[in-house]
Amino acid sequence: MMELQKKNRKNLLGYVSAIVSSIYQSVEKCPKPMRVIFGFLQDEVTKQFPNDPQIKYSAVSGFIFLRLL
Repeated sequence: MMELQKKNRKNLLGYVSAIVSSIYQSVEKCPKPMRVIFGFLQDEVTKQFPNDPQIKYSAVSGFIFLRLL
């Protein structure tokens, strides 16, 4: 069973890596007004929660997931 888990883990990491890479490579395709909004959102949540370095990513991904998808 461990061998199957290792194989599944490797496959999952490969898929996630490909998805994240695709997102990073498509940043310039995102419309400028949306990038401005995302930047503003990052700035505001960073001011509100200065001790959490991940909050700016969580805020933008949450916004996209909850509002746009």
